[in-house]
Amino acid sequence: MFHGETELKQEDAIKILKLAQQKDLPEHLDSNSELDLDCVKDLIDYGFLQAIDISSKSGVGFMEPRITLSGVEYLESHTKQSKWYHSFPNRIAVLSLFVAIIGLWFGLK
Repeated sequence: MFHGETELKQEDAIKILKLAQQKDLPEHLDSNSELDLDCVKDLIDYGFLQAIDISSKSGVGFMEPRITLSGVEYLESHTKQSKWYHSFPNRIAVLSLFVAIIGLWFGLK
């Protein structure tokens, strides 16, 4: 899912799935919600969320969104793939520490 999509879209999907897993999603999702409704719709289309579609001519909306087993599996597989070294700031921190240690080692010789 979300291959070729922006990382922001995938981050939104993970955020929504985590909220659903923790049962922290609002019972009604509509244009007044802070969540990306296009992303919610994609998650429903992929079978990662279940919800009652209350969309009308006035806008998109969903009631009683719940995470599915497929959604839980996707969330677990995504979090397992997220290693510490995949994060750019963590790579910079490790590289900086390595350079500092080498600098100290040469400085003490």
